[in-house]
Amino acid sequence: MAETPPDIMPLPFSGERVVSATGGKTASGAGGFLFRGVAIDSRSVTPDDLFVAIRGASHDAHRFIPDVIKKGVRGFLVEQRQMDHLAPHFRDRKDILVVAVDDTVQGLGALAASQKKEAGVRLAAVTGSNGKTSTRAMTSCVLETGFKVLSTRGNFNNEIGLPLTLLRLGQGLDWAVTEMGMNAPGEIARLAAMSDPDVGIVTNVAEAHLEGLGSLTNVARAKAE
Repeated sequence: MAETPPDIMPLPFSGERVVSATGGKTASGAGGFLFRGVAIDSRSVTPDDLFVAIRGASHDAHRFIPDVIKKGVRGFLVEQRQMDHLAPHFRDRKDILVVAVDDTVQGLGALAASQKKEAGVRLAAVTGSNGKTSTRAMTSCVLETGFKVLSTRGNFNNEIGLPLTLLRLGQGLDWAVTEMGMNAPGEIARLAAMSDPDVGIVTNVAEAHLEGLGSLTNVARAKAE
């Protein structure tokens, strides 16, 4: 979860922005949709959320879409390849917006990048082989002495966790402080492109994730992204 000041509400976003930000295709629904949050867990989704169906190694959230519809949710970001299976649930439902994309994780990231740009909040990103969470917490505490700050809670530092944090950005915030984790080349570059940080903090470089990077030099190159 991301810790947000109690008087800051996340910026709402329209169905049109979901389509334009993700480059997706509208498979159901028309205009007029407004969402106040994003959910990827069918157990915690609320009617004001856009439900993003993530397909993981062991679970596929597309399976739970019929249950999510019963909860009154009116917005879905789904994979195009799932539409033949899902179409019967959305047929003739103009009150439900369905946006289909090739990859919902990439779509989530694109929507988060749009939210970051819309909010106009400055962002400090923390990465490193260790010490990310404590450094992020200390940085947040320092900034909170003079600014309103959104800080990632826990280790939401990957291509799913980071966008969920960015999608909580709202008007009135001054700074966001986030973590960026990686275990392969290119991951930090993608996270940086998504969040467009104003400040980058690299805590250190150590022999971590060598199974994906091979050497300490490659760890340093990946962190430098």
